[in-house]
Amino acid sequence: MRRGLGVFGGVAVVCALTACGYGHIDGSVVHGYASLSEVNTDSTEVVVGTPVKAAIGGAADEAGNSDLRAYLTTVKIDRVLRGPLGPGTEIILRQIAGPNEPTPAGYQLTDGAEYVFFLQPFTFGSGTAPTGQYVVTGGQGVYELSGSSVTVTTESASLAEGTETSLPPSVSLGQLINVAAATPSSTAGEN
Repeated sequence: MRRGLGVFGGVAVVCALTACGYGHIDGSVVHGYASLSEVNTDSTEVVVGTPVKAAIGGAADEAGNSDLRAYLTTVKIDRVLRGPLGPGTEIILRQIAGPNEPTPAGYQLTDGAEYVFFLQPFTFGSGTAPTGQYVVTGGQGVYELSGSSVTVTTESASLAEGTETSLPPSVSLGQLINVAAATPSSTAGEN
């Protein structure tokens, strides 16, 4: 079962905390994309992976002052479509959870299900070193595998007001493989 604040709710809470002086929490919370190629361009890795366990971590901000929690999911990499990660590697996927929420904002991954992830290394802000954790690119670069097709996991309709996306709600696995195989500099404007 998937539940949570929705991408809009998570973004609103993160924006409110940033304005209150908590600082940067997650640089990849949400971004409107016109194509999968744009998501690919902003991603450092594209992988097929399976969530194996999830847990609520500490405060979501670097200083440890936030009421929001980091929701950390261990994902086992099954297949690498692009990037330096290797099959069998386990990574930590970072999401944001509300102060009293047991699940992350935006989307809930199902243990044992297989997903295509467009990833970026997580940092606490511009100029800070990567933490070793990853975030889903723009909060939208995750598709759940279902046979030979995949469906978008995030809810495009729940993006922050003024943020628009044209990502397809479902595509073939072959299409995602082709997008990921394209070098990021050559993907601009493609779908």
